[in-house]
Parts: sequence; C-alpha cells; structure tokens
Amino acid sequence: MIREENSLQVSANFAITADGKINRAVNAPSVFTSKLDLERLIHLRKKVDAILVGRTTLEADQMTLTIPGLEQTKQPKRVIVSQSGDFDFSHPLFITSGGPIILISQTPRPSGLTSSIEWFQGSLNEFIDNCDAFEIKTLHCEGGAQVLNSLLEQNRIDCLYLTLNPAILFGNQEALTLIGLTSLSESKSLTLQAVEPNEAGELFLTYTLD
Repeated sequence: MIREENSLQVSANFAITADGKINRAVNAPSVFTSKLDLERLIHLRKKVDAILVGRTTLEADQMTLTIPGLEQTKQPKRVIVSQSGDFDFSHPLFITSGGPIILISQTPRPSGLTSSIEWFQGSLNEFIDNCDAFEIKTLHCEGGAQVLNSLLEQNRIDCLYLTLNPAILFGNQEALTLIGLTSLSESKSLTLQAVEPNEAGELFLTYTLD
C-alpha cells in the first residue's frame, strides 16, 4: 500500500494458532505463545507513537499498554476505542503510569472525567483522520478482531505482524479469527515480507498490504 510521505502509518500485531484463531472464545484472553512473542510485542511497541486496542480486548487481557523499564515521557500513547463509551475506570490501565490515554467513543465526554485523559467523540476512522492533532504518526493495533476488521475494511493497515504457533489448533467455533466471527466485504491482498522462526517453535511473520 502506497502512502504519502509523512502520512500516518498503521500496523497491527496478533498471535494466531495453526487454524488461524486468536483466542479460545469471545472475550477470552489470548495466552498461547512464548516469552519470545512477548519480547517481540515490546520491541514493536518501542517503534510507534501510539498503541490502539478495543475496550473488550483491553479488559479480557488486562492490558496496561506500557513498556517495562521505559521512562514515562517516552511511553507510547494508549488509545482505547469503545463505541458505547462504557469504560471501566478502575481498570489497571487507568491507574498505571504510562503514556497519555486517549479514549475514542461515539458518545460525549462524560462529566467528571479527569483532564489528563483525552476524549475523542467519533468513529475510529474519524480518529485516524485526525491523528495529526494528537501528534501520532505511527499507530499500532494490538486487538481485537473487530478493531482489525474495521481497519482492514477502511484500507488503513500498512503492516501486519503475526506470531504463528503451529502446534495448536483451537478449533472452537466461537474462537475468533483475525477478523472475528464476521467476514470482510472484499478480499485483501498481502505480501509476505519475512518469516522468522524462533527457538520456541513459533514463526514471526511480517506482511505488508497491497
């Protein structure tokens, strides 16, 4: 996919099983890869301005979206999207030091929300169109399937990183694939740029989207 120079670059990072699943069931945490995959996740986080996740994934995986050992001023922004705006402000994300927090929702900013949290009222697509206002040049998605589906539908993804665990088949009909339980409106063309085996028997895959 060709982008204009200085335009926003959007990437995504997911772990998948041999049958293309990202978790055992809807809203279940996706824990089936090695420490090497976690190291890759942290490495990818260090390269971006902001990390994007959906609220459901944030809560299922109890994510804080931080980089261990990195000073707070260098932490990437933490962007959470929820159409309903039903954020749980007792979640570890909101009480853990890290990058600035930006919440995206179609609903108005709730009264009493601390001024340190930025609120964008609108769709994810509209937020991406306004990333310059938040000084975001590189946006990195870590879940979930619905968010990736939306990004793919809008042709927003430039680079897709996958960790393939070829030794696991979840098989469960309710286990989500990369794009969830739904389908894309049209096929997407990917170019495989790299295949890197690791010592745990996993494969690190890197794709660009045409």
